[in-house]
Amino acid sequence: MFKINYRITKPAYEDFLGQEGFFQIVCNKHSYGDFYSKELEGVMPTISVYDCFERYLRILHKLESSSCVYLSDVDSFNLWIKFKRINKDVLEISLVEFDKLDNSGDIEFEILDFCYGEWYKETILYKQFKEEIIKCSIEYLNKLKEEGSEKINILNLDKKIKYFL
Repeated sequence: MFKINYRITKPAYEDFLGQEGFFQIVCNKHSYGDFYSKELEGVMPTISVYDCFERYLRILHKLESSSCVYLSDVDSFNLWIKFKRINKDVLEISLVEFDKLDNSGDIEFEILDFCYGEWYKETILYKQFKEEIIKCSIEYLNKLKEEGSEKINILNLDKKIKYFL
């Protein structure tokens, strides 16, 4: 089972409508990321929900041609999420620890000598992973359009979503 939980929160600055909030992935019985109740909005730190969707759409695109992709946690100096295609139908997701190198990108294709993190080798159906990312990305994009969030590059996100439709 793969699920995305997210919520847009009131922005600290009006220039970024729809960007700030909480984002969490759920993989079988494990979760990664923070998803707080509405009562804690304004108290707990937020992240860029836009960046999360943009990065997961890029992961999805990279997995079409690569069997293994690592996504950096931008708030950590050594935490990555490993996405490994076992075959065309099955995806394995793990948290791994590896110190980021100075020239590391937010997406890498090969990391050597990593250690598994809090949870590892969780298998899910690739189709479910793909459908959840696309469904939630479309939902998020529609919310941005409703809010009139012109300050965010909605077209870039829209193009990435349309690639999969």
